[in-house]
Amino acid sequence: MVGKLKTKLEHLFQIKNDHSCVVSKIVDGWVINGLLFKSDELPNILLKALSDPTIKSKQRTSVLIVMKKIGKDILKYFPRFTRVVLTTWYTDKKLIEQYLQTIGSLFGGLTDYLASLSNHLFLADISLLLEVVKKTDCALVGWKKAVALKKDFFYGWVRLSLLYYHLNNLSEAIMTLLKGIEFFGFDIPRGTNKEAFGVNYMHDVELLINLLLKKEKQNYILLYVRGLILSYFYRDFHAAIPFFLRCLKINPTFLKARFKLAAAFGKIKNKKAQIGTLQKIIEEMPEQKEALSELATIWVELKNYALAVQYYKMLHDLEPNNERWLLKLMALYKTSILIVGGPSEKVWKRDLEQAYYYCQKLVKLGPRSYETVDHVYNFLKELNKLEEARDVLLDFLVKNGLDERVLKKLEQAHHWLKIPFDQRKIEQEVNFHRNKDKVFPKILELLSQVRPNIPITLPRIAKFVDFPEEKMEVLLKNLISENPSVGEYLELEQVFIRKENTDVLINNLKVQYSTCYYCGMPIEQPESPICSACGKELLKCNVCKLPISFGELIGQCSLCEAKGHLHHLEEWVKTQGKCPSCLQELPLQGVIPVEVPFKKK
Repeated sequence: MVGKLKTKLEHLFQIKNDHSCVVSKIVDGWVINGLLFKSDELPNILLKALSDPTIKSKQRTSVLIVMKKIGKDILKYFPRFTRVVLTTWYTDKKLIEQYLQTIGSLFGGLTDYLASLSNHLFLADISLLLEVVKKTDCALVGWKKAVALKKDFFYGWVRLSLLYYHLNNLSEAIMTLLKGIEFFGFDIPRGTNKEAFGVNYMHDVELLINLLLKKEKQNYILLYVRGLILSYFYRDFHAAIPFFLRCLKINPTFLKARFKLAAAFGKIKNKKAQIGTLQKIIEEMPEQKEALSELATIWVELKNYALAVQYYKMLHDLEPNNERWLLKLMALYKTSILIVGGPSEKVWKRDLEQAYYYCQKLVKLGPRSYETVDHVYNFLKELNKLEEARDVLLDFLVKNGLDERVLKKLEQAHHWLKIPFDQRKIEQEVNFHRNKDKVFPKILELLSQVRPNIPITLPRIAKFVDFPEEKMEVLLKNLISENPSVGEYLELEQVFIRKENTDVLINNLKVQYSTCYYCGMPIEQPESPICSACGKELLKCNVCKLPISFGELIGQCSLCEAKGHLHHLEEWVKTQGKCPSCLQELPLQGVIPVEVPFKKK
């Protein structure tokens, strides 16, 4: 095999120019100057020729001629070829330039090729090669595309910033570096160290920072970035603090630097300075939630629960429906620690009445996470309020769906209450409550189609909306109890009778139960043309003028593409013979069932 590979390489090395290279594509490979190269061996032969340092430059030129002749048939191997070129030919600018020219000739120019790529690492390799041969403008395009594809590609932001520096665009270089740091998510408390990135990576970062600081000593953003680098890569918070302080001296309103300064003080265990920095933010911006939250956390760590409660109450006043603040207040008031240390040396006594007050608020809000419902359940159990604890679990299942962990707790609650636990019935009950709101729009649609004073049987309604009869009866009774003017349900005969002049009421109820066609979320503002949940334009029927809800069938006029409920459009065309929007004559076949793209649940 080794001898065969050597023979084929020598065959390729005989090629001197484009004219002396004849390539024919066959089913399982290529014939190059009369010699067969199989599709699974040629890429490896080319890689060998590119990576072997004993092969001469002229011989590598022959390989480039072959690559150019084969063209896009080996497109998928270009990332591997480029990586080899970058690591092996880094000092041979002439060969790099020839390689880049080969790529450009295949794809109508390097700029167009870069624009077509979707792998940020491959783009980085190409851009580094472009930098070596001083093709700065093209390299700029490559790095921009790389960071656009992967926002947290920090190395890409660093190289892009370096390019801007070399182009003498210092302001853009600094802002690019800041963007990279923000997208990467540099965070002092959770920062890693330089070993995670490698020596070469750190060299580029240090080089860039030092170059920029020589020319922009008083740039507050650059000082802030330097402080972050010292904190994140080197964990040298003592060295980072002066940079944050200098940054704030130039621009006292730069809030990000204040928070990073407070975090750095925290890392060197200077709690007094950390608290002072955060309190200064609160003095100037009393509703700054991040600073309030940081201070509350610090006082919990110092076991000064009185001050922690004070700050959590301020947060609760700002966001009354925030589950997190209610949970923190409940937890602090029910804590069993009686004496705390810290600066105040105040005594903290648990207050179960206050804890229960915030627990009730949480229950009313309806816990959204399992962790919260777990805390609430355990606290209610501690207070021996077992029925309330059971109701919290049931409510959570109805709102969030079946959860094995919650079902086990529910079984435990039933055991303590001495109530039989039938998981199948519980699951049926939960599914009923979760699905009943989806059924109401179908009931209203049916009612809008029946004539007033004409009885409609319960089995027919249940079949129409595809819901169990025994549950359907409950829903009808609920609908009538909330809206008596809609009609009446005769329990003995099991029929519903719609009242006169209820079209407006039924339409209003339809809007109330409408959902966005794209995301399935309830429509909170029917008068708005845009869904507040997904931001897409609400689809409305051209016949009934009401929103088209998630899961409903859509019809479209073949002439003007006006959309509406499929059955509404069909009924309209049957009776009117024309489109309700463009008013042109339209046969029934002209109503086309469609599915709007990007629809998702």
